[in-house]
Amino acid sequence: MKFDQPVLDTLLLSAVVHPNQESHRLEAIAERFDVTVIGRHTALGDALVTAEIFQKLVPLACTLSPGQLHSAGRHQPQRPCYGLDRWPWPPHRGTSATEKCV
Repeated sequence: MKFDQPVLDTLLLSAVVHPNQESHRLEAIAERFDVTVIGRHTALGDALVTAEIFQKLVPLACTLSPGQLHSAGRHQPQRPCYGLDRWPWPPHRGTSATEKCV
């Protein structure tokens, strides 16, 4: 099975937004953003935590240069990182978390 959908990894995005942090595990990112982790290692729990973290990362990512954002995708050359090849970012225009980017 081939998976070639665009990817934007919250761990890699966190590493670009917060390069001096020691850890970019989901729990560490959640703690940094004061996001409550409930149901860790369950599909729904991990999805909800990841979504909330992503909403908090997007405005921070919008302050970075295109080159800095593109570096989040360099670690996954086999998968295109959606939105990192276009400026202005974000991939989901018009949502409350991303309106500042447009």
